[in-house]
Amino acid sequence: MLSRDEILSMIDRKENWTCDKCLSAKTSRRSIVCHGNDEENNDDHDQERETRVTIKDVIELIQKNHSSLTSQLKTFKTAISVIRDSVQYMSDSFENLQKEIKAMKKLLEDRE
Repeated sequence: MLSRDEILSMIDRKENWTCDKCLSAKTSRRSIVCHGNDEENNDDHDQERETRVTIKDVIELIQKNHSSLTSQLKTFKTAISVIRDSVQYMSDSFENLQKEIKAMKKLLEDRE
């Protein structure tokens, strides 16, 4: 069976893939056909099983990736929100610190 990465790389290249066994093109726009990796029948080309990866299979992979990416995006948005809140808190704290420093300076000036 072809791995997900192999399928996606074939689609990305948009080229015909050839079977190493028979050196003939085994793809069309609708399916990728490959002779299985059957160790026992390695010499007998005709008896090897075929594996088909259809557009439906590719769409399922894309949907799984979309779901995963959507989940990652939600996590990323949450992280950005936490960072934004932290920066706002630090900014507010810095402003309060500046106000306290000004008040202390004023107290020192009043004492003199």
